[in-house]
Amino acid sequence: MKFGIFSTVTKADERSVQQLFRENLEQVVYAEQLGYDSFWFAEHHFSTYSMIASPNLMVASAAQRTSRIKLGPAVNVLPFHHPIRLAEEGAMLDMMSDGRLLWGIGRGIQPGEFIPWKVDHNQSREIFDETHEAVIRAWTQPAFSYSGRFIDIPETTLELRPVQKPHPPVWTAGLSEPSVRWAAKYNYPCMEVYTLLPTMQQHWDIYKEENARHAHRIDHVGLVPTRHVYLAATDEQAKAEVLPTLATRWQQLLKLAKPAEMANSSSYAYLKGTFEAAARGDLTELMDLGMLLIGSPETCVRLIQRHQEFLPDLQYMILFFAYGSLSQAQIRNSMRLFAEEVMPEFAAVEAHLPPGNGQRVREERI
Repeated sequence: MKFGIFSTVTKADERSVQQLFRENLEQVVYAEQLGYDSFWFAEHHFSTYSMIASPNLMVASAAQRTSRIKLGPAVNVLPFHHPIRLAEEGAMLDMMSDGRLLWGIGRGIQPGEFIPWKVDHNQSREIFDETHEAVIRAWTQPAFSYSGRFIDIPETTLELRPVQKPHPPVWTAGLSEPSVRWAAKYNYPCMEVYTLLPTMQQHWDIYKEENARHAHRIDHVGLVPTRHVYLAATDEQAKAEVLPTLATRWQQLLKLAKPAEMANSSSYAYLKGTFEAAARGDLTELMDLGMLLIGSPETCVRLIQRHQEFLPDLQYMILFFAYGSLSQAQIRNSMRLFAEEVMPEFAAVEAHLPPGNGQRVREERI
């Protein structure tokens, strides 16, 4: 199993945003040293939940400080961007990182972010579809055009081309069944943030069914849980150190996501169960449901093994280490404990023949 890291750069204490950006880039360098596979940067606007307005700028900066770790936006919120700009910037980032770009895409989730951009929340999926298709055409065709309901591009040729062929690997982020089906249709890995384990289990079955219906072979990591993580020497220490900031983060998330308003939208009503669990704030329940990995390294291993019980094909996880008012020292210690004491427990290589059919060959790394 491989592990990546996801960052939001939250403004939650007296540290300046400039300092938080500096610390975030230091975390990328440290992650590479510790052996993490990837590092992802969020895109959010108009709140202190995340100060990363442009994940592409963070990828560009991180690319100059590292040489191995894969880098990507998680995500470029497609309804907020013109596809030509995304295609050109993506090509530049792939060149600047020597082919390490992973292109994470999504349609956005926080209702308040759509208003200033004058994007209709309920039209986000269609805009997302058109923007995705236009970017892929721009990367793969000598000259391209696109005519849709929302995107209209005359015949155009981009001189900027990605290093990776035919284009950088595309990852999606989604929580709903339609998003899972969309990812399966295109055979893309799908990151699921906050999704409960029983729901992820259902989604993985849906993904495999839809993927096969489109005659694909799953040659990637499939569905990828994205989880808040905090490790310390003991369970008691981890809980004592993280609970105050975690409680504040849940409250902020619930305020921004506006569950009652989203429940009235057919596009987002599926989040009701997740938000109800978060609002109750019961740490044991949230860990049992798979939303949190908190405790000693031994407890973290057990919680990941619980993920494997629900998701036998699990190959990849993405981890939130930095959130709320956690200090840089706490974040680095948590990252180190995970890398040194948790990762080795999942270092076996599993080959699926073909993926998802229940047959597997297990080899131990030497």
